[in-house]
Amino acid sequence: MESTNQEVAFSNLSLKFANNDLHNEHSLEFLISKQNAQHLISIGKYEISENIDGLLDDFDGVFGFANVRMLGEKPFFTDKGKIVITQMSDKALRGYVSVSFVSMERDAIYLMGGFHAVRQGRCGFY
Repeated sequence: MESTNQEVAFSNLSLKFANNDLHNEHSLEFLISKQNAQHLISIGKYEISENIDGLLDDFDGVFGFANVRMLGEKPFFTDKGKIVITQMSDKALRGYVSVSFVSMERDAIYLMGGFHAVRQGRCGFY
């Protein structure tokens, strides 16, 4: 739980996925944010946010990006989709994603599947 300079309460959860194989290195990161939240992010469906203004201040939903080495240095950002958290404990969470990413050149990546993430730090899961 955090609050903005305008005292708007929000809850954040960070999900990070990485493959460090030298020949197929890639990483994905999602930030789930819920405005006016009185509780932490929990089990539920979180939609990709459209029209995020500024540097991730005060948004509601999911923002994500992907870096895929074999596709070059260009970053991909979430375009459409959702993350669903189906199980959650203090140490881990499970769920699934169905998300599309788009680069500035309009190249696209589609990601769909389940995940099991383990807590690393105060508000992030890997």
